Amino acid sequence: MPDDLRGIVYQAAKDATPHAGKWGEDMTRAAERDWAKVAAVHRLSAADTAEFRRRVAPIGDDILGKDPRTKGMYNLLKAAVAATRK
Repeated sequence: MPDDLRGIVYQAAKDATPHAGKWGEDMTRAAERDWAKVAAVHRLSAADTAEFRRRVAPIGDDILGKDPRTKGMYNLLKAAVAATRK
């Protein structure tokens, strides 16, 4: 792709990211409201969430991080998460 078009695509993606994030959050909240109508919705405490993440993090590394077909993209995604995590 020519550099000028690549720049346009990258800028469009950058501009769309906040909107897509809000859309995803809104969709998740709506789904949680719907789930609550038919079943209990349980939220983990901050400590339990941290413990859960600590325990499951190696799974992705073992499955996706060691597979030559997925390793590159997996590492890019991990870097993006690390750079943008609040």
